[in-house]
Amino acid sequence: SLNGFITDVRLGDLKTTDGGYSWKNTSVNSASSHMIAFGNKQIGWKLTGNSLYRTSDVGNTWNYLAGPTGGWGSGIIMKMSPLDQNRLWLLRSTDYNVSGPDIWYSSNSGFNWTFL
Repeated sequence: SLNGFITDVRLGDLKTTDGGYSWKNTSVNSASSHMIAFGNKQIGWKLTGNSLYRTSDVGNTWNYLAGPTGGWGSGIIMKMSPLDQNRLWLLRSTDYNVSGPDIWYSSNSGFNWTFL
C-alpha cells in the first residue's frame, strides 16, 4: 500500500497516498493526534487527548466516537491496540486516580465499550 500517516504536535495529522511524495493534513478540529492505528486497510482510529475518532475510508473522513456512557470523562486515552477492524483495546489515564489506568475493550469497532 502507498498509504501512510504521520502525527506531529506542530504539523498535525498528515496522510500520504503516493508513498510519501506528497502529504495532506487530515487533523480533526485543528487537533493533532498522538496515535493513529488501523485494523485493516480501510478502518482505523485516531486518538486526540480524550477523544477517539474512527475512519472507514482510509482516513479521508474521521467520525467522533462518544465512548462509554457518552464520553471518556476527564481522563486521557493514552494507548490503543486494534486486533482487527472490530476488536480494539484502549488504555486511559484516570487523572491521578490511585488505582491506576482503565482498560477498555470494544468488539464492534469502537461503537460500544466494556470496562476490563
